[in-house]
Amino acid sequence: MFGVANIVAGGPIYDCNKIRYLEENGWAVNVLPTNSGNIFIEPLKKYSNKCFSFIGTSPFVFSKKELEEKLALLAANVNISEEIVIETGTDYTALWGELLAKKLNAKHIIIFLDEKNPNVNKHTAQFYKFKYDRNELASISMKSLKHIFENYFELSNPDRHVLSAICSNTVANIESDIIKKIPKGDYVIGSIGRLDKPFVSEIIEGICDFAYEFKDKKISVCLFGGADEAVICNIKNKLQSVSNIEYYISGYIWPIPKEVFENVDIFISAAGSARASANQNIPTIRMSVIDYQPEGILYNLDTWESIVLNKNSPSVCDYLRAVLIDGMKVSIQGTIPIDEEWKWVKSNFDKHIQFYENSCKNKEYYPTNKIWNGHKKSLIKKIILLFINSEKFSSLKKLSRIGETLNFGKNNR
Repeated sequence: MFGVANIVAGGPIYDCNKIRYLEENGWAVNVLPTNSGNIFIEPLKKYSNKCFSFIGTSPFVFSKKELEEKLALLAANVNISEEIVIETGTDYTALWGELLAKKLNAKHIIIFLDEKNPNVNKHTAQFYKFKYDRNELASISMKSLKHIFENYFELSNPDRHVLSAICSNTVANIESDIIKKIPKGDYVIGSIGRLDKPFVSEIIEGICDFAYEFKDKKISVCLFGGADEAVICNIKNKLQSVSNIEYYISGYIWPIPKEVFENVDIFISAAGSARASANQNIPTIRMSVIDYQPEGILYNLDTWESIVLNKNSPSVCDYLRAVLIDGMKVSIQGTIPIDEEWKWVKSNFDKHIQFYENSCKNKEYYPTNKIWNGHKKSLIKKIILLFINSEKFSSLKKLSRIGETLNFGKNNR
């Protein structure tokens, strides 16, 4: 498996779950981390001694000699067996996964974990069609599958290409002093997940709009997630601009203590994070990972159905008002007790194995090293790498990297 482990997010939690499931079922699992740093998810710490950062760069940019060296390095970190399955989950690892599979005579399965994939475009589409037609490509939801691929090729039998990437089992019965850190308020609003996601600015704007509308109420905001320092600073500045808001930002945290949820009135999150709070019977506004707007209040965890307000393009503030002020009642269906969640996780991963078993039996590979992803910067990298090696190039990238920050659309109040 290709994985990222230096943050707490859906991807690493999915990796953690999948590794546990596979090992319990007799598979020997090798993980090839794509970046380094602090490991926050305990079971993934054993993989922290390796990092293959070049996987984040298209194989197109490397010379034939350097590409072979890098593939040999990856192959040396995989246990040799009669049956080898390589799983990748992003647009940048998928190309490397196909090359490595060819080198090892392995099966390569792609399960897209991200909704936004800039390297899926007209230049790479034929590769993904090739994988789709061989039943070696899936996505985590029908909506994301169509969003990523339907503009490039026909999606025949799309239901067969949707696999749940379970990452919502993030709540545990553990002792913690985190409760003491949550500010008291008339209304306590929470959010779970990475704070550098594009929809977070909509969440913060909506909370600030709500607090500004009800100035006589004290609003407590609890953000259970992390990001780089610049993003955190931007969020703090926005929240501090509203006088009746107090906040707590936990940073990366896993798992989340169950007692936290007893102290929060409503959550605003996306994807698996939304399920985590709804599964604790807390009203949860579900954000879209496609257009970054609220999709409604999640009420059915089996079908992912939400209650949608009867108005044109309801905002985060509208949903907060409906629940906290107007008293909307939400009866959440399909919740699972914490001690039964792993059984549910395993039943979903059984479908992953079935997907693999239903894929093409013959092994055939696409020449992904010849794919240009369409970005001019990849051509520039290719030219630079003709003159310096990839290690020096990686160092230059680190020196020139500028941290991403959130941009809020409205002026501070």
